[in-house]
Amino acid sequence: MPGRPAEPRPAVPFVIVTDAGPGRVRLIPIADPAPAAAAPNAAVAPAPSAAPPPADALPPTAALPSAAVPAPAAAPPLVAVPAPTVAPGRSAEPPPADALPPTAALPSAVDPASAGAPPSADASPPSAVVPPPVGGQPFARQPVESPPIDVAVTELPEAVARLEREHPRWVWSDTARWYPGLLAAGVRVERCVDLRLSHAILRHSSLTATSALAKSPSDEWDTTPRLDVLPPGPASPAPQQATLFDALDEFAEPSSARAEANPAGGSHPAMRSNLATRDGDVAVGPDLSGARDAAGRPAAHGGSGGGPAGEPTELTEWRRQRAAVQGATDPSRIALLLAAESAGSLVAAEMQHAGLPWSAALHDDLLTRLLGARPAAPGIRPARLEELLASIRTLLDDPTVNPDSPAELVKSLRRAGLNVSSTRSWELKEIDHPAIPPLLEYKKLARLLTANGWSWVDTWVRAGRFHPNYIPGGVVTGRWASEGGGALQLPKQVRGAVVADPGWKLVVADAAQLEPRILAALAGDRAMAAAGRDRDLYDGIVASGAVDTRAHAKLGMLGAMYGGTSGESGRMLPRLARAYPAAIKFVEDAARAGEAGAVVTTRLGRTSPRPSDAWQDVQDAAGGDDASEAARSRARSAARSWGRFTRNFVVQGTAAEWALCWIGAIRRRLWLLDARAVAPVAPGGTAPATSATTPAASAPTPAASSPATTTTAPATSAPARPEPGGTAPGGSVPATSAPALATSATTPARLEQRPHLAFFLHDEVMVHTPAHLADAVAEQLRAAAVEAGRLIFGDAPVQFPVTVAIVDSYDQAK
Repeated sequence: MPGRPAEPRPAVPFVIVTDAGPGRVRLIPIADPAPAAAAPNAAVAPAPSAAPPPADALPPTAALPSAAVPAPAAAPPLVAVPAPTVAPGRSAEPPPADALPPTAALPSAVDPASAGAPPSADASPPSAVVPPPVGGQPFARQPVESPPIDVAVTELPEAVARLEREHPRWVWSDTARWYPGLLAAGVRVERCVDLRLSHAILRHSSLTATSALAKSPSDEWDTTPRLDVLPPGPASPAPQQATLFDALDEFAEPSSARAEANPAGGSHPAMRSNLATRDGDVAVGPDLSGARDAAGRPAAHGGSGGGPAGEPTELTEWRRQRAAVQGATDPSRIALLLAAESAGSLVAAEMQHAGLPWSAALHDDLLTRLLGARPAAPGIRPARLEELLASIRTLLDDPTVNPDSPAELVKSLRRAGLNVSSTRSWELKEIDHPAIPPLLEYKKLARLLTANGWSWVDTWVRAGRFHPNYIPGGVVTGRWASEGGGALQLPKQVRGAVVADPGWKLVVADAAQLEPRILAALAGDRAMAAAGRDRDLYDGIVASGAVDTRAHAKLGMLGAMYGGTSGESGRMLPRLARAYPAAIKFVEDAARAGEAGAVVTTRLGRTSPRPSDAWQDVQDAAGGDDASEAARSRARSAARSWGRFTRNFVVQGTAAEWALCWIGAIRRRLWLLDARAVAPVAPGGTAPATSATTPAASAPTPAASSPATTTTAPATSAPARPEPGGTAPGGSVPATSAPALATSATTPARLEQRPHLAFFLHDEVMVHTPAHLADAVAEQLRAAAVEAGRLIFGDAPVQFPVTVAIVDSYDQAK
């Protein structure tokens, strides 16, 4: 990779981090012996001219099961994973005649020559945090333990910074516990192994089901993490209530059983604890009350004395996890997943540390325009809500209407002769009555006031930044959740308050039609892959003749992935099945597996939970000879509900894995922007006229690999913005400056002073960057998307395009 010298192999590839008593931390360096020779049947050999991958590189996945039918020579085949696990006794149907056979091995992302083309100078390196497999067997060599280093907690940042020069992987119990304090001290680490996140995956993955870890009883690694080392700042506000996946609620296990078994495989076992998630997600997250040991410490703290002969529990757990990966049915897949999950934990901590730029003054202006002036005291409705309430009461001829109480509102509507069963917006929209429009507007504005009103600003915006608490792996499919602040549910009405600092820009990237493209790659559906080649996937489906409009294509595809088999989406499904039989069969097989009570597994190895005992009891009750028709109907309904869950799990979970690889690659690429490009910006001034230097190892241009669009909002369209310090509503704007940038090569800029990830939502990212680097950042976001696709699917001809917008405020990006 021209332009960057080869990095030496780390002398200390791992450092175990553990407690060493009150106020003390122990660091245990683990040296790596000489690398073993690669096995002769290694899937792909590195190109001789290729430079070593960066220290924080993710390993590419290795071999996949061979296909019985050789791939056609005319075009490279898609990569397909094995069919979803099915229940015992259920035979898998033969694939359709035009189904694409999977390849025998995934080519290495480090070696473009593996695809039959010569290595390219701009080939993209893989990204993130664990060593690549050696001869197809990750973690095959036994590490050599070095003498431990004991330091005071206050000396930890200095010790970590010193060891970080050797590019180790920090092996710690929880990134959320150890990393925030390091960031606050100005210390960034390249990579880590988050033991608790990794444990949750390995505990439940079908790839490691026979490991000692998976078979062991629940222990401290299945419980709540401790988060109190080097606290980064004031305590976080109280968490918000979760939004849960309705299909799981009826047959969920009791919370005590969930806490013990953690069947969801999320990052934390305390199921359904106050986490804010998007509709359709199942949240798992920490109950920070946590059990405590005899010394009064949280039971999940790790520390010394828990392993053999007094070995620190972190070291014991690390060894146990290495053994589980080494013995996995596909070590490379699960190793990549653990690497990506740990990389995501670093991103989450860094985004919380840097914060999302937010103007309290602009937020107040937005609220005032929509709701009226801020009420003088809590509990008083703003003027606009009072006006709407008066109109509703007049039109319903009922002075007692209370739209803030669903139960009372239903009674008022029925007294007015309106037959309603709920106050859901979709049901109210079906009613033709003059009171409905103001009622719908009231409900919308009331939600805004509750979720992101003035009290939200007072609680969550500090010094011009919103610092949400992200929970990596907090959703059963591997998606993130957030604890308080509603970071994953920012309504469009308030996005205008997300503004770049003076002299900076927001670069927003969105992966287009991510889940359908993931499905095409998973199923090996060549026709569906072709539909999305160099174009909007839904437009391509229309062009193929499968359906008549883009809206129908989207509705039908979402119905296929989420189980919408009735109504308009159900009408589209047979058409899509004829056009894309492999893709539709893939999700149908996943649904049938769920209906039978079996599990399904994502591309990299995250496995769905099994249904609860209550679900199984319902099925058993319907199987008896004397079962009533009502019991059988309830069992069929429960089976279909769980089938809808597994149908989507495999697609959404693999999309989450792609997104983790994407943000891991973005994180590395942003840091590798040439230091000369990170130049100071004077307060209120313009960036110097220097060209942005991008990492030498960038992915192929979008035109050659993945269609993308970049838009730049004109500077004149941006609203007047306060400086980072912000003000309370109605106050004046202080003359503070944008973050100062380092000017010395020996004093690198801190994370928040460089281009950095500021926001992430499933398939969308936002980078806050000095304005003169915005174009370079946009290029890296596109290149990282190509890199993520290659890491997971090799050279499968499925594109993962991203649209990129360079803007001054978030509302300009959409």
